[in-house]
Amino acid sequence: FFDEASHVYGDAVIAFNWSSAEDLCARFWEGLAMRNLVLTNRVPDLKCFSELQEDVHYVAYDTMEECVAKAVYYSEHRDEAWAIASAGYAAFWAGSHSYLRRAETILDVLGLK
Repeated sequence: FFDEASHVYGDAVIAFNWSSAEDLCARFWEGLAMRNLVLTNRVPDLKCFSELQEDVHYVAYDTMEECVAKAVYYSEHRDEAWAIASAGYAAFWAGSHSYLRRAETILDVLGLK
């Protein structure tokens, strides 16, 4: 199931993200890593990553109406979606946002090797 889901996700144009906890959840980072256009609700945690800019690396929304409008727009303008997805993908790797790098950072902070 994992491999099949990964292929379907990887073939998608848009990675939809909605965080009910108002945090920047894993789905956001997974979408960037899969080189999808990340469509996410605006959450306070986005301000913690100044290297990631709205409409440059990801697309955000506040309401479902705005979300649907942007999803329709980018599904019809795939060249623009691809440009944002590519910038998000590059920023993901440039910022070392992988799970492995995050785990290494936690272990470093804790002083564990």
